[in-house]
Amino acid sequence: METVQLQCGSCHKLMAISVAHLGGQVQCPHCRAVVQAPPRPEPPRPASAPPPHVVERESIFAGPEASEDIFGAGSGPARPLVELPPEPAPTAAPTVEFTRLPDVDHVAPAPQPAAAPEPAEPDDDDALPPPRPRVAIDRGTGALFALIFLVPYALLTTAFIVYLLMQLWSQPHPLDMLPDPRPDKGGPRKAERVRHDLPLAAHQKVGLGKSLRVGELEVQPQKVEKSGGNLVLKLRVKNVSDDQTFAPISDAFLHAQADRTGGKPYTFLQSENFNPVYGGYLQMKWGAPGSERDHESGDLGPGQEEQIILTTMENDQKLVKKIAASSDRLVWRVQLRRGLVAHHGKAVSATTVVGVAFNARDVK
Repeated sequence: METVQLQCGSCHKLMAISVAHLGGQVQCPHCRAVVQAPPRPEPPRPASAPPPHVVERESIFAGPEASEDIFGAGSGPARPLVELPPEPAPTAAPTVEFTRLPDVDHVAPAPQPAAAPEPAEPDDDDALPPPRPRVAIDRGTGALFALIFLVPYALLTTAFIVYLLMQLWSQPHPLDMLPDPRPDKGGPRKAERVRHDLPLAAHQKVGLGKSLRVGELEVQPQKVEKSGGNLVLKLRVKNVSDDQTFAPISDAFLHAQADRTGGKPYTFLQSENFNPVYGGYLQMKWGAPGSERDHESGDLGPGQEEQIILTTMENDQKLVKKIAASSDRLVWRVQLRRGLVAHHGKAVSATTVVGVAFNARDVK
């Protein structure tokens, strides 16, 4: 079937119609609008072709024919003849170029001239679903909304983390605040037992020749030496309070108090590869260096200081010998009083653990 190309006046899209529908009205398959098709072009006549046969027909404008009427013949005036103006010369129809397109399956027939054209119902096969509206989002606007919500969230999260860290840092280490095992020295009779071998924090350790303050007590380890198969730790302590008097250490700190707090003592020698060395002997001396004397009570007033000497026991000499000959890093933990602290509205004596850090090669 021969077709020609036609452009829709509504949607301006091209459509292909059969040559049989030229001169009539067709329906656009894209927008369903009614379009007037151009007339069918007449084929050109060749110049040498003879004129078509003309069939003579009776015309009302022709002259009178001979009549056999005897009554009207020759009587009355002759009827005037009506002459029409000459027909204009036919003009050549404009040449329309058409491009052959695939056949259109659905072309609406031309409506009757008397009736208004009715739009044809869309075919289910050709009908396309209406496009879904797309929401255009400006990237700059999206980034702005993201910043509006993410920046406060990040600030709040950071502030919460800082708060947790401050709470963690503000809380004392469990070995910073221990009850005094001597009730007669102001400590509580019953208290929750803290594990004696908890790892020490950095602020609880001090090296030889350095000083550390815990509460109202200043601690300065002097040296560690070997004496008769035992290890000896010497350190000086000073009461830096303004109005308190207390004994920095007690012999009870070196031994387990089963009747009081139970468990092993907080004072012991700790190494990396050997068992801890618990217990020992305690001496307290005060006075100028070189003229020290025994200090029986061990009580220090504000501004006073003394020397504390801790010695391992004889039954640990084999273990001490191995420790002294090793290359381990050692920590000699010592439980000391730190002065009075507030506890349930009362001022009570509290203790702490100080770790004297040294190496086996530091032993004199």
